[in-house]
Order: sequence, then structure tokens, then C-alpha cells
Amino acid sequence: MTEPRPPIEQKRGLAAALALLRDLGSGVIRHFVWGELREGGLDLRGLDRNVRALSWFGLSVLVATIAALIFADSLRSAFDLILIAADPVRGQLAPTLLFPLTLFLLIVAWTFALAGALHAHFAIRWLTHALFGLNALAWINPILLAGHEQFPTEYFAVIGALAGVALIFTFLGPAKSRPALEFALLFALVSVIFLVAQQYGLAGWQRYGVPVQIAKMQFNIVYLGGLITPLMILIGVDIAEFARRAADWTTDTVRDHLPRYIVTVALIGLFGWRWYVVVHELRGDIAQTSLGEQLGGYCGALVELLAIIGVFRSVTRARSAREPWSEPEMVETCLRFAFPLVILYQAVSLLAFLLLNITLACSEAGAYERFGSHLSWAQQFLSQSASLPWHYIVSAGVGGAALVAWHRGKQHAALYLGLFSVLAVWDLLTASDGLLARLYWRGETPGELWWLVVLSVAVIYRWRRGELTPLQRADACFMLLILALFRQRDFIENPFTPLLGFAGSSFIAFGLVWDLATHGAWANHDSRVLPRVSRLFLYLGYIILAGAVLNWAVATHDLDGIQKLTGGAALLGFDRFGKPLLYAIFLLRICGRIPARNTSAATAADST
Repeated sequence: MTEPRPPIEQKRGLAAALALLRDLGSGVIRHFVWGELREGGLDLRGLDRNVRALSWFGLSVLVATIAALIFADSLRSAFDLILIAADPVRGQLAPTLLFPLTLFLLIVAWTFALAGALHAHFAIRWLTHALFGLNALAWINPILLAGHEQFPTEYFAVIGALAGVALIFTFLGPAKSRPALEFALLFALVSVIFLVAQQYGLAGWQRYGVPVQIAKMQFNIVYLGGLITPLMILIGVDIAEFARRAADWTTDTVRDHLPRYIVTVALIGLFGWRWYVVVHELRGDIAQTSLGEQLGGYCGALVELLAIIGVFRSVTRARSAREPWSEPEMVETCLRFAFPLVILYQAVSLLAFLLLNITLACSEAGAYERFGSHLSWAQQFLSQSASLPWHYIVSAGVGGAALVAWHRGKQHAALYLGLFSVLAVWDLLTASDGLLARLYWRGETPGELWWLVVLSVAVIYRWRRGELTPLQRADACFMLLILALFRQRDFIENPFTPLLGFAGSSFIAFGLVWDLATHGAWANHDSRVLPRVSRLFLYLGYIILAGAVLNWAVATHDLDGIQKLTGGAALLGFDRFGKPLLYAIFLLRICGRIPARNTSAATAADST
């Protein structure tokens, strides 16, 4: 463990400035690049040689996907463009190289996913097989519809490949794992399905002059976005944690290398800046509408803050608490609950996605007449009518789970789940079409105003009592920086925007793939439900599939798809699942519930 750097009293003038610049430069690399790769990277040590070789193959494909994302515009310039979709505003064009590249990525992704699920728990094994089978049927339905009389070679090839995958899952699943052999067999069978389907579509295009296969490929790839949306939502949670670390590291670095009066000046400057922004925007909003129209939104934001404080006071006064408050434990609790909460919250959407897969698989005339219309109705019902009630049910259920955790003395879980429940319910009630729509507000100004009031009162109270320590000044700066980051929606969509914002949508997707690539530590663990090799292959298959969908959206300039997969999903994750963590840390620091800490020592320890 490295020792914390000496305070500024032992450094003067140029030496202090150089030390600050050195720590700022090395800190960015150490904490936000190398730290992310080291903590979240895959560990292939101890694995079989064949497994390591296949893993390096998958990682190489992922690197190629990132390269394709970065140079998407160059690909569009270097290759001919094909019209794949049209709307009243503009046409949607794709470079010719994109089609074989995407097909290869899909084959590799599904092969890794199937190989990973083969020796996993029974439910995981057959759910993955079912998803693949439904997706494969959507690709080969034209061949099945044409029948074996017109195209016997294609028909029996795809039927044999589907049967081969089913046989592998039936007989090799319970048997001893042979990763190399299983991967090779699955890769061959999956390739037959996708390549024959693509070749059949291209032959029909040449024969009839109608690019039906292009439109079909576009649709099949776009709707796969429903499968990766939960992971895109989780990225919003990760960015909330990234923002916390960035603000904490910035305030601690300044506190450790500059005189105390500089921290005080910085605190006053931050307060002045945030109050100026809020008051200026409030005056502008009133000038555009009226005071009465704005009053409802600001009252709604005030009620939200009072509810947050109510949950906090209830949890922190619990006598059944078994452990002291800890900010790292608060973060770990959030990250532990985020994934199941996202899956639960998106359960209706995932079920609608599954029904859409079944509907597409039943698109053959006879099957659709018998089942497809009912499935289509159910899918539309789930998408349009069932989502809102389900979100109310989940939010209320999470509130009940918070009460259970509170009674059991698990205060970190109770606080996070309680804040999630309150924020989710209040957001649903005060939506523009909610029951309390008069309290609906737009933007961050109303919420930031009331948080500034609370923070200002707390700082002034401690200052008047002579209790405003340097650490509390740094905490106040931390919270002001976080409030400022709430407004940076581009940052929330992609934390690389400050450095790479000039690159446009390509780096939005790159930032997302980077985030996925730095969360491989999940695949380093082993369990009976998910063995280590299964985790590794499932992880690689999922991120390559996500990369294929993102790459398609970026390369075709599908602005709606990019916004939905990046901005929309990430913002939902940040607002719904990330803000409860940040609000909990706000109140814990304001009330001094977190024990005194040497944050620079902790930061130095993290870097070793």
C-alpha cells in the first residue's frame, strides 16, 4: 500500500503545483483506465489451453467490433452503400461490408452463448437454446415456407442444423465438458443456419430484384436490441458510480495538494456557480411560462426530497442496525441489487420480446393463422398496457423488501431499496400522464434547487458552530460536483464524451462497449449453477451480440436506435437505479453518518 502524499503545508510554490499536475495526470490513467481494466478484466489463468485459445478468439472479435465502431464512417466512405430502410425524412444506408461482418458477429455470438449455456443450470441451458431456436426460425422461415420440393438442399441443411443443435443440448449437456469439440460443432451448425438463410435471401434478390433479405436482416438485428436493453440500463448504474468516483477523486486531490483556504474558496465558488445557474434557469422558465405553471413542478420536487429524507431518517434511526454505516458497503449494496432489480423492472418488456420471437417464428402462413394473431395481441398488450401497472407493482414490492431489510438490521439494503421504491413510485405518479401530473417537472433545476437549499443550510449550520472541517468542505464540493454532473446528459450517455465528444455517435457506442469490456470479473467466478467456463463463454457471447447490434445501428446511422440503446437506456438506468445510491451518499455525508476517513489513503490503497 502506498503512503498518502504529504499535505500542502510541506510543499510550496512550484513544487506543489507540479505535484498537483502530476497526480491529476497519473490519477486519470490509474483510476479511470488501468483501474477499470484491472478490476473488471477477465482472468484466464488456470483454464484449459483450448478454453484460453477460444477466449482469446472471442476477445479478438470484440476488439474488431470496437474497431468497426470507431471507423464506422470510414467504412461508409470506403464501400458502396445500400438502401436498407426509408422514411419520409431520409433514407437509411449501410456499407456493403457491414452485412458479412454482422453475420459473422452473430454466428460467433450465438456460438459462444450456446457453448456457455450447454453445461449451465437446466433453466439457463434450455432458455438460451429456446432464444437461439426462435431467432434462427425467424431467419430461415422463408426456406421453410418454400418447402423441400423447391429448395431441397437449403431446406434439409437448415433443418439438419437445428436438429444437430438440439441433439447436442440433449446428449452433450449432461455429459463431461469438452469445450473445444462442442464449440467447433456448434460453430459449424450455427454457421450453416445463418449462411444458408443469407444465401437464400441473396439468391431471391438476384432472381426477383427485390431486396427482401436486406429488410429482413435489418429487422432481425434491430429487434435483438430488446435482448441487450437490460445491460444498457445497467450501464447507467455504472456511470453513477463512475461519477461518484470522479467527483470524490477530484475533491480529494485538490484537498491534499492545495492550501485549506483554496478548498474554502472552491466551495464558495461552486456554491455561487450552482446558485447562479439555478436562479437564472428559474427566471427563464417563469418568463417563458408563468410562476403558477412552474410552482407545481417545484412543489413536486420538494415533496420528492422530503420523501427521500423521510426514508433516510426512518432507516438511520433503526435500533436493529448491526453494523456501522460505510460508503463502500453502500456502493456494493447498490451494485449487488442493481442487476436483479433491472431484470425485475424490465420483466414485462423481456416477456414481450420473447413473444415477439415466437410470433416471428410462427410467421409461416398456417402457424400464424392459428397462433400468431393471439401472440401478436399478447405482445402488444404487454408492450402498451401492462408495463405501467407492472412498474407500480415492482416499486411497491421493492418497498416491502426494504421494510424486511430494515427489520433485519440490514440498513444499507433498506436505504437503497427504500429510496429506489420512493423515487420510482413518485416518478410514476408525477409523470406527464400520471395521477399527479400537476406536480410534473422537466429537467434538473427543481430538484437541484432544493438540494442546494439543504446543502447550504447544512454548511452554514456547521460553519456557525465551528464544526466545518476540511473533510466536510471537501464533501460539500463533492456533492456540488455531482449535482452539476446530473445535468450533463451527454456524460451520462457516455462518460468518454468530455475527451472524445468530437467523434460523435461512434464513440457513444465505443464507450458502451468499453464499459461492457471492463466488467468481465463476473466470469472469473465458479458455481454449480454457472461453472467458470460457462460464465466466460456466456459473457463473451453476450457482449459480442451487443457489439453487433450497436455496430449495426452506428454504421447505418440509425439515430433512433442509437438513442434508444445508448441515451435512453443509460439515462433510465442512471435516473431509476443510480440516483438512489447518490442520494443515499449525499445524506450520509451531510449528516456525518459515515465515520471520519482518510480518503486519500483509501485512494492510494486502491491504486496498489
